[in-house]
Amino acid sequence: MKNLKAKFTILLALFLITMNSGMSQTPIPDIFSPTFSHLSGRYNSDIQIQLATPTPSAEIYYTLDGTDPDTSSQKYISNISISGDGTFKTLKAITISQDSLKSLISSAIYLIDYSFNPNASYLTNLTFGQYNNFIQGDWFGYATTPWTYDYNVKLSILPNGNYIDTSTSRGFNFPFNDVFPRVFYYGISAASPLKTIVVYNILASGYANGFVTIDFGSGTTNQDELRYIKFIDDKNLYLEMWHHSQYGPLKYYLTKKDSSIPTSIDAFQPETSFIYPNPASDFIFIKNVDSDIQLINQIGQSVTLKNNETISVSHFSRGLYIVEFKNNEGKLIRQKLVLE
Repeated sequence: MKNLKAKFTILLALFLITMNSGMSQTPIPDIFSPTFSHLSGRYNSDIQIQLATPTPSAEIYYTLDGTDPDTSSQKYISNISISGDGTFKTLKAITISQDSLKSLISSAIYLIDYSFNPNASYLTNLTFGQYNNFIQGDWFGYATTPWTYDYNVKLSILPNGNYIDTSTSRGFNFPFNDVFPRVFYYGISAASPLKTIVVYNILASGYANGFVTIDFGSGTTNQDELRYIKFIDDKNLYLEMWHHSQYGPLKYYLTKKDSSIPTSIDAFQPETSFIYPNPASDFIFIKNVDSDIQLINQIGQSVTLKNNETISVSHFSRGLYIVEFKNNEGKLIRQKLVLE
């Protein structure tokens, strides 16, 4: 009995020591990326952007030229003005704590278009071919779902129906994580030939519908319903997605970025359409490539990329590059590429 009591006393002492040790540990701080008062999109008047983070005693730094912010960038003190008809800006922001810990970089894209009427009726007289043509291109905007806060997204839809999707801000209400949700809520975020968007038919209402194929990785996919595909004009797209036709709606309000919108390098004009999208952030697709690819920066430094139609560029510095390769006809192609 004495031995049992002694063992119990020892176990109790060890338990209390463990508890006291755990309670005395300094918790790991949470560093949350900045949130924006205005979501990505097309606005018909000048806007004043407010940035915020729930991270205590932290500072926010930002850029407006598409480059990644750090402590040498502009410190956020007051509202950021986006003004002037035709103005196009990419706002990137980062939270940095007193201990120099950094959050993920949030970003938003803004277009000021005084002629835009967000309350205009959606077009209902488009043909099947017009829907397919209109939907192609580089889109930016935001997503809203029944389960998350609204979050900023970018979506490139290629002529062959493949898409590249990127979330650019925090959306989940997670108290302990800095999480950027998937554009289509689940599936892999990497580029994949299995990820497609297809316009299926035109409804009796005059709008189109279709489906989006989600890639889970390892060749596993799922098709979800695009119940509505609508346009106010050829630069404004609304998508409504339903998972298994019953979970939703996931709504996407998107603006097209096209050649009439200036980039962070004003003189840039693409010479051909071999590279898509351009400007790019995460991935590029190169068609008709039949050689290894040279990526050359502005001071002549070069890196060789393997022959592949899909290239990850997220780890390269932002700026202007020359992409050099031979196409299927053996012709040497040299094209400018903007990473932002």
